[in-house]
Amino acid sequence: GRVWTPPLSHLILPGVTRALLLDVLAGCGIEVAEATVDEALLRAADEVWFTSTTRDLVAVARLDGRVVGDGTQPLAERAWREFQRYKEFRLR
Repeated sequence: GRVWTPPLSHLILPGVTRALLLDVLAGCGIEVAEATVDEALLRAADEVWFTSTTRDLVAVARLDGRVVGDGTQPLAERAWREFQRYKEFRLR
């Protein structure tokens, strides 16, 4: 029920898509925590996704050949839908 994202640093670019998605998530009541995402947290995650300027949000199905979580990505799907709604609204 919480989205973890690494804080901005010299390793994480301050992308527009990332910033907008964090705002969209907050507007939907989805908790976001900025903290170091180490390998243990990543491997224990129910879902893994990243943002992209050209693809908005990309869900990761497998990590080192292993299925992420139970193989579903309901939060990623919801986040993607909400992000698309946001873009449609802003483009009007």
